[in-house]
Amino acid sequence: MAYTAHMPDHLAFGAPPRSGSRKSAKATMTGDRDSVRRWVQSNKKMLAERIRDVQGDTVFGLMLKMASTADDPASAPDIPLQMRFMLQMSAPRLRAGLHLLAEELPSKALDTPDFKGQTPLMLAAVQGDAELVRKLLDRKVEFDAQDLWGRTA
Repeated sequence: MAYTAHMPDHLAFGAPPRSGSRKSAKATMTGDRDSVRRWVQSNKKMLAERIRDVQGDTVFGLMLKMASTADDPASAPDIPLQMRFMLQMSAPRLRAGLHLLAEELPSKALDTPDFKGQTPLMLAAVQGDAELVRKLLDRKVEFDAQDLWGRTA
């Protein structure tokens, strides 16, 4: 059975709600700050909430987890080879988008832990993204939060 991933068009980066604009999605992931701002403004409520899944991620937290897989696709052997290749090719754009979002998202979206108590700051630290860690700390996220095992960033 083939694995396919689909993000609803209205959640695509840079797209106003329900627009499905691929052009603005591409602009956002290549560093278009204005497109990021428009997307954040038009999706502010959704971005501050948890995604309705078992892990309780926010969009930002889920993107951080995707970035980790994109940085090292071999760490996810259950993902088909073609999908791993696409993830690897998109890793730099995904990281660039995360950095822009860290500057633009509401604080709540940057500080919400997942079901294991892991915050975006913890995930960025584990991934070794020092610049993103600095940006999150500049946004005053909780730096001493503990996950289920008592670990901090």
